[in-house]
Amino acid sequence: MISNYWVRSVSYSSLVGLTPVGIGFIVFLALVRMLNTEEFGIWALFQITITLIESSRQALLHNGTIKFLSIDENKNRIKCASLIINLLYGVIFSILLQLVNFLYVTTSQDRVLLEMLSIYGITVIIQSFFVHSNILLVFKLNFKAIFFINLIRQGSFGLIVIFYFYTDSKISVIDLAVWNLVSNSIGAVFSFLFVKAEYSFTTNGVTYQIKRILNYGKYVLGTGLGGIISNSVDQFMLSAMVSNTSVAVYNTCIRIPNLVNIPANAIAATLFPISAKLSTNDKITVSNLFSKLVGANIAIISPVVLIILIIPEYVLYMIAGEQYSEFYNVLRLMIMTTLLVPISRQFGTILDSLGRPKINFYLTMGSAIFNILLNVILINIWGLKGAVIGTLISYIIAIIIIMIILNRHIDFNPLILLKDIYNFYPRIIKKLTLKIDTK
Repeated sequence: MISNYWVRSVSYSSLVGLTPVGIGFIVFLALVRMLNTEEFGIWALFQITITLIESSRQALLHNGTIKFLSIDENKNRIKCASLIINLLYGVIFSILLQLVNFLYVTTSQDRVLLEMLSIYGITVIIQSFFVHSNILLVFKLNFKAIFFINLIRQGSFGLIVIFYFYTDSKISVIDLAVWNLVSNSIGAVFSFLFVKAEYSFTTNGVTYQIKRILNYGKYVLGTGLGGIISNSVDQFMLSAMVSNTSVAVYNTCIRIPNLVNIPANAIAATLFPISAKLSTNDKITVSNLFSKLVGANIAIISPVVLIILIIPEYVLYMIAGEQYSEFYNVLRLMIMTTLLVPISRQFGTILDSLGRPKINFYLTMGSAIFNILLNVILINIWGLKGAVIGTLISYIIAIIIIMIILNRHIDFNPLILLKDIYNFYPRIIKKLTLKIDTK
């Protein structure tokens, strides 16, 4: 049953992962040619900031809500509690962003970023309904609907940018923030229509459910914050210590590993509902599931990583143009982290689903602090390249610690993972051969 679910759900969740990254990549191809490096650096910082806010909301609510919906009979209370937290989160951040924009006196470049975030202060409230609908659809395992609502939300923004690109019209980063608000509003409306029957409103026992979700989500939130800070702090530090142009280069290079990592995102989204239903004592099943999914993920992306390692300058030239192609060594270093991402991504998913988010929280926060300290030292020495080297070192050390923790909690053996990676393609070839012979 898990096998059939895995194949069907990963197919749609892969499309869910491909939608924002794929459309985002098309938007990137247009914007990197429409904006100068200074403007693109500001846009990159805006994207990082809103990703931090939305990913934190997702971490606070997503896993806890699904976990309690899976085990509790009174689901209406949990749905209502989750929606209340969601809306309060949006309102609080909206107020904070407006206050920062009103009170903070800064340079003209930073002022543009603050004005963009002020516009996003409206978006963050509207996003509450999209996020809540998405959580309910994940619980129902309706990845098909999730794909369509993400396509509508991301696609509408993509079409607007493509229109500006092909009509050779001037677009500012402020305009982009406004159109981001419009596209998210469209997505929120359609997501609500897809799942409005699942919305629940009740007052009985909701306070207790709010406390449960927040208590569970606080560690996942910390983990999510740690992960995002670890992945994005180097760009903020580059902006402060070098320039917005260096942020533009870094952000351009990192788009390629993000595209390669789509399978990791898709498998993580599918793995949580499966592992959440497994017994915490069933270590062998959990360990085998982790090993096979991570092994398949690494095996799938390895050929792409190898090609980019060999010809990074041509890849960068084709994607971003001549002005970025000289930074191919930055891409070469970045793409090496791609092979480590599936392990850390599925590690967090497994521990959260088994009700042990505290372990993942401490590891992620520790990695984030270590990465910040490394960046302070290495950016001062090597600038842009130092930021990438710091991130790579942090990943390697984190993976070593992850292997030790997995061995302790689910009897995981790294050698089995290497075996699953090695056997992936022979297994696929064997299955295809059998199907051909059968026909």
